[in-house]
Amino acid sequence: MENNYPQTANGRKWHHVRRFVHVLLSIAALYYWFPDPLVPGFPKWYLLVIGLAIIAILEILRFRKRVKLPWTRPYEEGRVAAHSYAALGATIVLILAPPIIGAPAIVGMACADPVAGELRHHKRPGWLVRLTTGIVYGLIAFTIMMLISSDFPVVLLLTIIKSIVAVISENPDYRYFDDDFTMIAFPALAGYVTLALMLMTQV
Repeated sequence: MENNYPQTANGRKWHHVRRFVHVLLSIAALYYWFPDPLVPGFPKWYLLVIGLAIIAILEILRFRKRVKLPWTRPYEEGRVAAHSYAALGATIVLILAPPIIGAPAIVGMACADPVAGELRHHKRPGWLVRLTTGIVYGLIAFTIMMLISSDFPVVLLLTIIKSIVAVISENPDYRYFDDDFTMIAFPALAGYVTLALMLMTQV
């Protein structure tokens, strides 16, 4: 969701900080290449659950104490913050989806959603926002999947499907669900279903 800060020096500062942190979420995809277990008796998925629990606790404290954080946008003061939605989506996908599905979903959202936000911030037409978002997401997803798999037709099909779903999922008007979640979860689900159907037809 896009709701820009006031055009003050402090507002612009936090605007850029949020954009940077958003892109930084891409590093979560490295989880796939962590050793499992991380240490004996500590499966790597524990790390995801612990991280998500910490974020949830901080969100509960924010609501209970009515804390107004400087980087929180006005629309987030009465609901779960966008970064928490992103963490939830990334955690679900990292646990359930294989790398070829999950990694591009996470990195694609982390990079394409800020592009869409910046275009809206500068009052660009809706069709241009959607087209640019799809191209950026598609290029990122295609590159990552080609690094994982050399099956070009499969990668191309997954890229097209996931890019279309990502553009549809990038909706600034969701009230209770943030597109930081939907842009991870929905393309990943679409890719997972597509891959499963392709494998079933080959049996």
